[in-house]
Amino acid sequence: MPTQILFFCIPVTLILPHAVFIVIPPAFATRLKTSDLRAVSVTGDAKSPLRNGALGSLDRFLVLQSNLLSHAIDGQVDAYNVVFGWNQALAFASTITKTEKIRSETFFGNLTRGLVVYGYQVINPEALGLLYCDFA
Repeated sequence: MPTQILFFCIPVTLILPHAVFIVIPPAFATRLKTSDLRAVSVTGDAKSPLRNGALGSLDRFLVLQSNLLSHAIDGQVDAYNVVFGWNQALAFASTITKTEKIRSETFFGNLTRGLVVYGYQVINPEALGLLYCDFA
């Protein structure tokens, strides 16, 4: 069964609640929602993950779900690449560069149209990790 942690080194004293994240596939999210972790006392959230629909947090990790994680058939099991890391490993920027006012074709009034430019970059690769695992 594949279980490998490639790299992850964050000083424990720098980790604040929700400052670290883990992105899990839907198969594991379903298993998480139906496990004993659905209790409020385990996740530390104000509401149970079953009641609010969010995955919440485990320990200090903000748990996110994505169906865009790559996976492969490794032997007889589905193996996934699970990404985890520290929020300060990534940078994101967004700005509106051009705007214009146009007349609406469907109703009386004006519309504003704009061009949004955005981008991201890994600025601290030591604060990201990849877990290659299966959930059998």
